[in-house]
Parts: sequence; C-alpha cells; structure tokens
Amino acid sequence: MKNKLIQILIFSTLLTACVSQKEQDAASKAADIYGAESYSVEHKNFTDTQKGLQKIIVLKLKNIKLIAPDYPIEKVASISALTFIKNLDKKDYQDYDQLEIDIENSVNGIINISKTQEITYEIKKIVNTIPLINVVTDFLDKFKSNDTLKLKTILDTKIADSVNSLFNSKAKIDSICGKQDKINISGFAYDSINETKEPIVIIWAETTNGACVTNYRFNISEKSKKIIFIDFKTLK
Repeated sequence: MKNKLIQILIFSTLLTACVSQKEQDAASKAADIYGAESYSVEHKNFTDTQKGLQKIIVLKLKNIKLIAPDYPIEKVASISALTFIKNLDKKDYQDYDQLEIDIENSVNGIINISKTQEITYEIKKIVNTIPLINVVTDFLDKFKSNDTLKLKTILDTKIADSVNSLFNSKAKIDSICGKQDKINISGFAYDSINETKEPIVIIWAETTNGACVTNYRFNISEKSKKIIFIDFKTLK
C-alpha cells in the first residue's frame, strides 16, 4: 500500500548559473508575446524513482499584460514554451528533458491564483509539435485558396469527405466578414483518443476576416501527422 502511495520520490536542485545568452534572448522573445513585466531562466535537476535524473529548463514570466482576463493560461504557457524552444539551437536544449513554464500574476503585490500556474512540457514533444503546427497553417492557407485536392492530403481519410461541408461554412463566413487575412496559432495541448488511447496534439488557431475572428480547434494524430478533427466558430 505504501508503495502505491509513494511511487515517485523527487530530489530537486536549482541551478541558477550557466544560463546562456541564447536562453536569455529566447526568454525575452517569449516574454514579449504577452507583455510580461519581467522574466528569468533557471536550470533545475531532479531525480525520481521512475525516470531517473531529469534536467529541466525553467522559464519564469511575471505579470503578463496583453491578454483578456478570461484568456486560458494554458494557451499562454504553450505558446511561450514554443517560442522559447524555436529561438534556441538544438545544442542549447538537447541535454535537457523538460521545459517548465512558471507564470505568476499579481496585483499590488497580491498573487492572482487563477492566473498563476506551472506547466511542464517534455522538450522532445515541443520539438515534435512544430511540424504539426505547420500542418495547421498549411491547412488554413489551402482552406483560404479553396485548394480541395491539397487539403485532402493533410486530412485523415475519415474526415476527408467533409471538405465540401467545410468550404460551404467558409463561404458563409467570407460573405459576411470578408476574406481571411491573418492566421495566429493560439495554443496547443496533449491528449489521447478515449477509445484507442492514440496520442493526439490539440492545436488552437485564430483567423481574422475583416472585423470577424474565427476560432479553430484541430486534433492531429501524433502517429500519422494527419488532422483527425476540426471545429471552428466565428465571432463578430
């Protein structure tokens, strides 16, 4: 019983030294996206009984400004993590296992618990997510140009036949709001399909059409790299 209750024993060591200028620059770019008041980078080691030694990069962002009060903090963390990794060279992160994003927001020195969170990502998974994000931007580009044939190559066969229905919905948006003029990847998360346990990446995106914003959700298979689910809603 005790073994079930105490499965993971963690020894943690914080290492504030040896943070490179490249890491500081990457952190600055991540902080700029949401207007963080300040940022810092640390290195941390911990050992658990299941995984052994784990080396972590910690990116701390304090008092982010450029989001609405109800904006999901998970989206902020995922895009901050993505931006940080994309602005590093492989040699800068290849010796580390995880990236921890610590977000702290406070008002007059009082921490806002609802907007304070620590989220940890496997660095390899972030790197593997980059081409899947490219799948989403490729889809939206092809969707804008009504390129049916190329769209079907990035959709899972189970939903490829829904292309015409998607185009009909887009035509209605275009007629009301105008053509799509901007794409923004707003966040991602990791999940699995309930029935098969197949790992998927959920990617959220926004497009603007004139005065309208369309919010998309894509589920992408980590194995096939195909889009297996799409949902979207337009707000005027």
